[in-house]
Amino acid sequence: MSIFERRQLVLKDWVRRLDLDMAAQQNGWVLRKEVMATDEEPYQKQWATEDEQIAYVYVEDDRIDVRYIEVRAVAIDEAERELREIVNTYTQDELVALAAMAQTPEQWRDALHKAAVGAPKQYDANYFRIFLSGLQHPDRNVKIAAMEAAPYVHWREFELPLMKMEKSDPVAGREAGIMLQAMREHEWNQQA
Repeated sequence: MSIFERRQLVLKDWVRRLDLDMAAQQNGWVLRKEVMATDEEPYQKQWATEDEQIAYVYVEDDRIDVRYIEVRAVAIDEAERELREIVNTYTQDELVALAAMAQTPEQWRDALHKAAVGAPKQYDANYFRIFLSGLQHPDRNVKIAAMEAAPYVHWREFELPLMKMEKSDPVAGREAGIMLQAMREHEWNQQA
C-alpha cells in the first residue's frame, strides 16, 4: 500500500473557485466530494486524477481568509509541480517575501496567515523567524495572527515564545495562554 504525502499550496489572491472547476474539467479530474462551509468546517471541494494517484482538496479557510489546495500524492514533488503549471499558487520564496515586505498590520496578517498554511510541515527556520517577528510586533492583531499560525504548522518551537508572551505581554498574553493550552492538548510536530 502506498503512502500519500500531503502538501498545502496557497492560491494567489485572484484565483477563484470557478478557476479550479475549469482546471478540473480541462485536466480530467474526477469530483469526489464537495463540503459546504459550516461554523466548524471550511468549504472544501475534492477531486482525484482518473488513476487515483493524486488528490486535490480545495479549501476556503474563512477563519484566516486563505484559499489553498492540499495536494495528496505518493510522488508529491511531481504532483506539486504539475499543479503549479495549472493553477497560480505562491512559491515558498514568495510567501517569505510577503512577510519581508509587510509594513501595515493588514499586510502582516495576510502574510502570516498565508505563511501558516504554506509552510512546510517540518520546522523551517525561515518561516519560524516570520512567525516570531509577528509575535513580537507591537500591533495586537498581528500578534494574534502569528499565534493563529501555530495550529497550522504545529511546531513545538512555538511553545517557548508563547509561554513568554503569556507571562509578559499585557496586550496578547491571555490569547497566548489559550493557544498554548490548545497546542499542548494536541501532539506537537517535532523538529526534523
